[in-house]
Amino acid sequence: MLKVLDRAPSEIAYAEADPWIPLKLFWRVRRTGSALNLYVTGPGGGFVEMGVDSRSGVLYSLVIIELPPAVDRRLQIGPVVEPAVSPVLDRALWPWRVTPDYTEPERSDVDVEEKLSVSQTREEIVLWLSELGVHKYLACGEVKVGISHESDLVCIAAPTPPIIDPELMG
Repeated sequence: MLKVLDRAPSEIAYAEADPWIPLKLFWRVRRTGSALNLYVTGPGGGFVEMGVDSRSGVLYSLVIIELPPAVDRRLQIGPVVEPAVSPVLDRALWPWRVTPDYTEPERSDVDVEEKLSVSQTREEIVLWLSELGVHKYLACGEVKVGISHESDLVCIAAPTPPIIDPELMG
């Protein structure tokens, strides 16, 4: 289980999509460390890449590379603990090199398996990382992060972004 230890201020969170990537989420947060990459797969399929700051543990990006299996599950009603924040994840997933002078990640990429699934409507997409219930939400704009009573990362919900054709951008 991915643990949420705290929250960090975020100016804005926004979602994007293109013909190949169903969802990209970005939080505008203060990053003081290097990038840690968390690659999450599900036993039934799905592949998600998360970007985490090595010093603070703040989540700054999430990209669904391959959609996990679809489920008929709705967000639960729960309090939004604090608006304009991003979750701070437990960095114990990454191995660390500790010396008398410094501490640094031994490697920046870690693979984990979670019970990935997705529920989607025209208005909203929810990435589920657990079957646990949501106790509370951390929010930044319309992006919400659901957390269990035991501080496990349960889900991340965002408005369904329009699909942007890269050829139109060029």
